[in-house]
Amino acid sequence: MGSYCLVQSLLLWFCLSQIWRESACVLEENGGDLVVGLKHRGFGNMKVMNSFELLRVSSERSSSRFHFLRRNRHGHKKHSMDFSLPLRAGSDYIMPLMLGTSPQRLEVFMDTGSDLVWVPCSANSSKPSFECILCEDLDIPTFSAFQSNSSRPAVCSSDSCSAIHNSDNPRDICTMAGCSFENIDMDPCQAPCPAFYYAYGDGSLRGELIRDRLSVHLAKGGAKKITNFTFGCAGISLSEPIGVAGFGRGVLAFHDQLGEVGNKGFSYCLVSHRFDDNLHVSSPLLFGKSAIPKHGKVHYTPMMNNFKYPYFYYLGIEGISIGGQKLELPPSLTKFDKEGNGGLIIDSGTTFTMLPASLHRKVLDKLKSTVQYTRSVEYETASGMDLCYELPTAEGSSPVLPTFSLHFKNNATITLPAENYMFMMSDPSDATRTSSSTGTASAAVACLIILSSGDEVHGPVAVLGNYQQQNLHVVYDVEKERVGFQPKICTPSTK
Repeated sequence: MGSYCLVQSLLLWFCLSQIWRESACVLEENGGDLVVGLKHRGFGNMKVMNSFELLRVSSERSSSRFHFLRRNRHGHKKHSMDFSLPLRAGSDYIMPLMLGTSPQRLEVFMDTGSDLVWVPCSANSSKPSFECILCEDLDIPTFSAFQSNSSRPAVCSSDSCSAIHNSDNPRDICTMAGCSFENIDMDPCQAPCPAFYYAYGDGSLRGELIRDRLSVHLAKGGAKKITNFTFGCAGISLSEPIGVAGFGRGVLAFHDQLGEVGNKGFSYCLVSHRFDDNLHVSSPLLFGKSAIPKHGKVHYTPMMNNFKYPYFYYLGIEGISIGGQKLELPPSLTKFDKEGNGGLIIDSGTTFTMLPASLHRKVLDKLKSTVQYTRSVEYETASGMDLCYELPTAEGSSPVLPTFSLHFKNNATITLPAENYMFMMSDPSDATRTSSSTGTASAAVACLIILSSGDEVHGPVAVLGNYQQQNLHVVYDVEKERVGFQPKICTPSTK
């Protein structure tokens, strides 16, 4: 038994170290559980941007995405969701998909804030290219559905078609599809699901819902094939050049279509952003039993259900403490109003955590009274951040910053290391700056990356972003409807 576990551990290590060399490497163990590699997309062209630009574009992107997440969708269909996706400079994670009879490889964003899987696509040979408006003539990889013998349109009577059109009555959808009355009322109509429109915050797409084979490579050789995988075949989009694998709570979500493996749950462990430039470092995304740890201390908190936004992962937050002292939370953060507004969601597609303005002011005030280092007004002005500090770099010393903890229901607490809530503008090992207060060498300036979401109460009022999830094993126990957190060094081998 011990030698078997050793072999499995070595196989997992090998898989994670090789994931992004040529193709996706997925580990199958314990009856079909899977491990996939997530690659951090980075902040656009990171080698061109300086620290100020990296911080500015990421904070602007986080704010933009969040305000579209929380937007009042009165009059909009459930699946015409106003998400601001990371299609310009931003910080998000991509994963590979292999679709079709002869697998075609595409990369998509992994997103827990939406519940649709879609790819740039050509449904027929008469229009073999994907059209993306305002995409700067990018060379966009496209799935050619007409070249796959296993590609079929989803039918109008299917649950997936009802979901994409936000209807509880498939007969309505089949009427839209042009089915005869006899077929609608007597027998399930097999007409194709009508085309759909899907809107995000800074773009949109039009597509057809199709079913095809999803393949994932296995570390032991061969591939695991999932037939009748349903996804959007987008023929045209506005500012949306890259597809999305939605991991939200819904029947169209990626994990929900994996059968028993995905129904149990999934988890990920996001490596530190310090490794963004390393092409061989990836973050493991796990499915099945292996995604839900049986050993080690995992802090679980229940998923909160919201009737208005059922596809989000809401968490019941009960407190925030800085340096061990709790801050009072606004009521909008701890409960929903009668229209479903309020609360906090966890989102893999938002970079920085956003808090209501009243609470954000308390965070700033507490840090100002706790942190003893010199403020860097120069960096605050240049970056647009609220708080930046000059950190000491004398040999043998290390910066001391207060603990920052999030307290959730069921006594689940996350204590963030400094690098998860302070953005290091430069590396202390490369000191070249001079402290404005002491005149001595000061290598680094750190800026707070917990942002204000404003005072508006529409949709969720706070979001836990992916930057604050670094080096945490985040567990989505779908079967038991809970989310768990386990502090962990997520960095795999960089061979």
